[in-house]
Amino acid sequence: MQIYTFKCSSCGEEFEVEIYASLQVLEVKCPECGSDDLEVINIVNLCSPFG
Repeated sequence: MQIYTFKCSSCGEEFEVEIYASLQVLEVKCPECGSDDLEVINIVNLCSPFG
């Protein structure tokens, strides 16, 4: 799992989304204005102790 931090290019909102599959990134929209014009600010990789 990865936690992506996005910034919306339309309204400036910053938000985090948990991503479980790489193609899921393509479906992310801003929770404030609904825009899909987003910039990735940060990605955090999380490893499960269960593999």
